[in-house]
Amino acid sequence: MQLTSRKFAAVVGNLKQAAESSGSDKRQFTRIEVQARISMAILRNGELTSIFTGLTRDVSMAGLGIFQAIDLQAGTELVINLPGEDGSPLLMRCVVKHCRMIANGIFSVGATFVAEANDELAAQWLRSDSDATERIRSRILA
Repeated sequence: MQLTSRKFAAVVGNLKQAAESSGSDKRQFTRIEVQARISMAILRNGELTSIFTGLTRDVSMAGLGIFQAIDLQAGTELVINLPGEDGSPLLMRCVVKHCRMIANGIFSVGATFVAEANDELAAQWLRSDSDATERIRSRILA
């Protein structure tokens, strides 16, 4: 079955209206809608926990929106791997401002940028990432 043009236009129009009305009017920075897969890790006591992936929803100069599968508490610190200049990684420390379940097992997270990750966190990230690659390689070849 296919929706008629009229019903399709009504559905799209109403979804757009619902999306626009759910935003805050207090935002200081313009959001750019962009969907891309990114990696991130929870930061606890200066240590990165396991790296997991998410999908960006939007990004601004002050933070980003992410869809991912972990229920995070407001205040949780993350390190997020974003593509930087010349495609090189830009590791950013962020703080979760809100996390809401939007579907079974899918959470919408709003996070603000705190600072660029320091050299120690960058080294931890590289070790964690190479360890994960080695585990995958060993399981495939086993």
